[in-house]
Amino acid sequence: MTAAGRSFLRSTRSGCRPTACAPTPPRAPAFRARRWQAVDLSQDYVWQSKGQLLDDGFSVEMRIPFKSIRYQLASTQDWGLQIVRQTQRTGYQDTWAPTSRAQQAFTPQAGYLRGMTGMKRGLVLDLTPTSVTSTTGRPAGGITDPDTWRYGTRGELSGDVRWGITSNFTVNATANPDFSQVETDVGQIPGDVRFALFFPELRPFFVEGSEQFDAPNRLVNTRSIVQPLGAIKLTGKIPRTDVGLLSAIDAPSSGRDGKTSPRFNLVRLRRDVGDQSTAGIVFTDRSEGSRFNRVAGFDTRLQFAKVYSVDVRYAASMTRDTVTRTGSLWEVSHGRTGRGYGYRYNVQGFSPDFETQTGFVNRVDFVRAQLNQRYTLFGKKGGWWDQRQHFLSASSLWTYQRFNERETPLESRVSVDNSMTIRGGWRVSVTPDVQRVAFDARRYTSYAVLSASGRDTLSFTPNTAQITSNMARREYAAVATCRCHHHGHRGHRAGVLRNRHRAAA
Repeated sequence: MTAAGRSFLRSTRSGCRPTACAPTPPRAPAFRARRWQAVDLSQDYVWQSKGQLLDDGFSVEMRIPFKSIRYQLASTQDWGLQIVRQTQRTGYQDTWAPTSRAQQAFTPQAGYLRGMTGMKRGLVLDLTPTSVTSTTGRPAGGITDPDTWRYGTRGELSGDVRWGITSNFTVNATANPDFSQVETDVGQIPGDVRFALFFPELRPFFVEGSEQFDAPNRLVNTRSIVQPLGAIKLTGKIPRTDVGLLSAIDAPSSGRDGKTSPRFNLVRLRRDVGDQSTAGIVFTDRSEGSRFNRVAGFDTRLQFAKVYSVDVRYAASMTRDTVTRTGSLWEVSHGRTGRGYGYRYNVQGFSPDFETQTGFVNRVDFVRAQLNQRYTLFGKKGGWWDQRQHFLSASSLWTYQRFNERETPLESRVSVDNSMTIRGGWRVSVTPDVQRVAFDARRYTSYAVLSASGRDTLSFTPNTAQITSNMARREYAAVATCRCHHHGHRGHRAGVLRNRHRAAA
């Protein structure tokens, strides 16, 4: 049996600093926000741990320097602490302090380390100078003397500074940073080639304190700063408010004309409301000469009665290049998290002219409505099955204009995921899925196709609808997978009816 553990140390109300380890390496730092969500493993800070296997289990010791975490100044402090143990063979998790997945929030259910005194962070000052030298050569003797070469050497200096002003505020600065040692992006397979793929930030300067810039709808994406010449960042927390400020100057090669350096300014503030709710604002600006793109928005998440939540988000953009355009996004969501029953209803819209050049929004001009319902049943202790889950998901998508005109949606999808976890860690699932996709004829007015004779062209007329059905059955454990798919497709172009049927296993 293999087991791994994570400890979640919470010195603030909006998030916690997890550290992950096993009885033997590897180990990794991470970050988890207050909601039940995946742990962010991009965090990178200094800490140590050592594990040892025992006859009746294992023991792990961790040592986390105060300079690696942020906390508010106080003579006596109470910190939240949670320890999670996960058994890889079964997928079960055990927690030190009792927790319930029926509740919306994870971190408020942590235990506490109370009455800590003498907390001194000490001087936090990291200087990282970097020097890069390259040498190039080319033949200098011509045809008569091919063995003569001329060499040239070029050097660049760069550096990073990290200064902990207080126990809860840190300033980071960089000049001509060298990112040559950053790990490469993990490859992705695009599911829909029409839209760009999102790749997470991996550069150390931007990763540290990135949770302070966490904004809804990915309105902040530091990868939009391609090759910074210099940047400065302030992150921290004043009582009940998270603060994130960043300014950067990018290389001229990242600009539209290749001569003007884009300038970035990002502001993110998030305020704790009660014990589990938050409200925040975000402002982003990218300027390049007379051109600019600015986005301002607010968001709030209200949690009540332990299992219910309401999210409201709104942002407006203004973009100036040859003309000035304005746009907006909005989203309203309501959900319930329960042990046996949960749901989430969501409606979001992006106007056609909404644009963010400092975030990541790969699709605009749409309104989407989503409905999710979950029913979970649990087997008897020691029985042959552990859990059954039925997850109904339905969604509809309109263009922004069609939604305002109350027309039928362009895209619709309904799926029901039926899964069962069998004793021993095996999981079986059957998921019927039906999709309907129509096409907006206004987007194809400039398209033409060959006629049936091949001697002329005709205006492209999109089919009324394309319906795809899919039935996926999966049986898998750690290394065993079996899948069966069934697809149907019907298309209509220039008066030619085409039917395709494909089955793959």
